[in-house]
Amino acid sequence: MRKGKIRKNSHCDKILSFLEIDGNSLSSWECIDHLRIQNLPQRIKEIEQYGYIIDRKTENDEDGNSYTRYSLVKDIDNE
Repeated sequence: MRKGKIRKNSHCDKILSFLEIDGNSLSSWECIDHLRIQNLPQRIKEIEQYGYIIDRKTENDEDGNSYTRYSLVKDIDNE
């Protein structure tokens, strides 16, 4: 259930706008680099509280370090 609307130009709004572009996904480092926003996992939790469904995929970089990549699945209001 939604708590209301995501505030325009907030960090959550900027992340959601990026993820809504077809095929876009973000890792924490990409979020810092492209959007200048830190703490992506917390912002993702907040976005989910508004009813959006976010997919999490664990990936490994070339050094074998794992990280999470987030992508938008859908908004539950549009099911």
